[in-house]
Amino acid sequence: MSGLNQFAVYQLKNTPETRQLLFRSCKVLQEKGTQPRLSDYEQVYVGFMQSGDTPEKIQDRFNRQHPRAFQGHSISVSDVLILHEEGTVTAYYVEPEGYAVIEGFLQEDTSESRLSFGTRHFQIKGKRGTWHAFDRITIEEQVFFLMEHEKSGKGKAWAVVDQKGQLVADHVQNGFDQTVRRKIQEYIAQNKMKKNAGGQHKERLKKGRGRDSVLAKLRQKQERIVLNRGKKDTENK
Repeated sequence: MSGLNQFAVYQLKNTPETRQLLFRSCKVLQEKGTQPRLSDYEQVYVGFMQSGDTPEKIQDRFNRQHPRAFQGHSISVSDVLILHEEGTVTAYYVEPEGYAVIEGFLQEDTSESRLSFGTRHFQIKGKRGTWHAFDRITIEEQVFFLMEHEKSGKGKAWAVVDQKGQLVADHVQNGFDQTVRRKIQEYIAQNKMKKNAGGQHKERLKKGRGRDSVLAKLRQKQERIVLNRGKKDTENK
């Protein structure tokens, strides 16, 4: 594990389902029988921690001056701050006063996922050595992981893979910056095209089998007609 210290800001998605969660305290959520869920959030910023950073200092710094790459609103109640410090990852829910630690916030991975936040000793196809998933981002309901080489650490560029471990971006230097996000969007678009093309191919095959089935029935009907005529001719003789 390298000495890399990072933090990320998660904010609720702008959907009808999440509006009732916006600016609500953990206590209010509990009274409603729910809790902060990763699937309701999107990552709006990730960056390096400063010396002595705490959730309070990060929030104060952001709200005084938003970083250029910051894509969300001012950090406020219902937001989640993820601090990755000296190998320890902690999720803090922003409360009206202070912060509440959320256990397991980053562990919501789909059943298709081969990876989760913190996965170690992972082998990426086409790359040497083993890798560690030390950050993640969700784009269009899909999860992508930032991978660090376990032997080289900060001395080697990172890589980004999807939840199945497929390489999406290589030689990554600045985390989930705009260039990497663009590559992820292109990757998602390409997969959609492949999926649509596969679906169209299956539909053509299905229609083709349907036509073949109709033709086969017509041939069978014609054969029965010919056979019946032959029988009638024989009976008439």
